[in-house]
Amino acid sequence: MRQLAQNMGLKDSSFANPHGAGGNTSSALDMAKLASECFKIPLFSKISNTKRFVIKTKEIDDNGEILMKTCLLDNSNKLIGRGGCVGGKTGSNI
Repeated sequence: MRQLAQNMGLKDSSFANPHGAGGNTSSALDMAKLASECFKIPLFSKISNTKRFVIKTKEIDDNGEILMKTCLLDNSNKLIGRGGCVGGKTGSNI
């Protein structure tokens, strides 16, 4: 990420870790530049504009039984589906 930031000319950003939870800083301008590049990637755009997604997993319990689990992922961006809004948000409301 540091190399990408340098290549993109993001002068007011510092990336300390890959997950983004603490230690990273960036200016609004740098985040806008980064988001602009990200939204050029069709899969990124599709994922970031998905309101709800279901993941199904298989797990093995202590008795060796296979359990099917369903996880529901909800996008917390309240702007999705509001008539032509294209964009993203950073951070989490967890």
